[in-house]
Amino acid sequence: YITSVQADPTDPKTVYVTVAGYSRRWLPVGVLGEDITGAEVGKGNVFKSTDAGQTFTNISGNMPDVPANWTTVRNGQLVVATNAGVYVSAGTDGGNYELLGSGLPNAPVFTLEMKPKAAASEPDTLIAATQGRGVYRYEFKDPKKSPPGTGQTPGTTKPGTPQPGPTACTASTGFKSVSASRAGRGVRLAFTRNVSAPVRVDVFRVSQGRRVVKERLVARFENKAKSFTWNGVQNRGSARRKKVGTGYYFVRYTMLRGGKRIDVRRVTLRKAGGKFSKRPAYYRRDTCDLLGKFKLERPVFGGSRTVALKAAYRLNSAARVTVTITRGSKVVKRYKATQREGKRTYRVTLPARRRAGGDYRVRLQATGGGGQRVNAVLTSRRL
Repeated sequence: YITSVQADPTDPKTVYVTVAGYSRRWLPVGVLGEDITGAEVGKGNVFKSTDAGQTFTNISGNMPDVPANWTTVRNGQLVVATNAGVYVSAGTDGGNYELLGSGLPNAPVFTLEMKPKAAASEPDTLIAATQGRGVYRYEFKDPKKSPPGTGQTPGTTKPGTPQPGPTACTASTGFKSVSASRAGRGVRLAFTRNVSAPVRVDVFRVSQGRRVVKERLVARFENKAKSFTWNGVQNRGSARRKKVGTGYYFVRYTMLRGGKRIDVRRVTLRKAGGKFSKRPAYYRRDTCDLLGKFKLERPVFGGSRTVALKAAYRLNSAARVTVTITRGSKVVKRYKATQREGKRTYRVTLPARRRAGGDYRVRLQATGGGGQRVNAVLTSRRL
């Protein structure tokens, strides 16, 4: 069913229509008289007409396959509210979208409006209303160069050409959830999706006995559309058709769309006594909150080669950061609170030599502008 109809502010014959995904999946074509040329009923969630609604073109492109609820045009750039956040394209013909801004809750966005300016010098401000989670604002800051994919370089834009606002974050929400749980002598690899894109599942080994090893791909499953049970038998490497041995592993779930990764998640496993068990996370998925990226190099460190514990993080905006490493209730290392810049990667290393075995937790606390706070914990085991 149609969720919104918006006219282009510069051309009344140009109309944008958003569609929710439920009726178009369950009702056969023709039930609602869907015979408008170019409407492609059953596909897409954003459509555009340039002839006052006589014909429509599907401009959904790489938009997630979730209900779209509202559109607005800002300075020659189409902005779309969906059940999976707010997306923006470089122009008004859609096709290639990226997630806009950071800090929105995990809730549908139903309405978008540009805030009226009290003065011409004010930045363009977008107001976004969510379902039950409040109203949010985003200020556009026109970049000095065009966004990727436009083929332009700084200084080549013609005077008067609209300049798209930035896409502050491109982290995706393709997955609703991923998990791994013991299933007899195998493991149940489960996932749910926000979009109907294929999923690749890879299993990597990262330890053999007390030896930490570089990631070794032991199993790969392509184009999965639903959860499945893996029996623990390798289908990659020199030991194909053999059961994997005792050690630590991680499962990587990758969602692909248009040949590109749009969401990646990881789950850590341990195999001992012939059975799998789930371990604490060593890798935080990319997000659009203050802490964009946070990961440990591996879910294990130390071992016979005394491999160091390494962590890396990247902020979406400047923040004051504190990193603390603990083993049980004991603080092993606390790094002094430091002001860090956004869009830069920072690394922390803890030597493994003379460290007792067990789980080491790396806690990162970040405080940014506007009261933004993030507290994240990842775990790696000293072998």
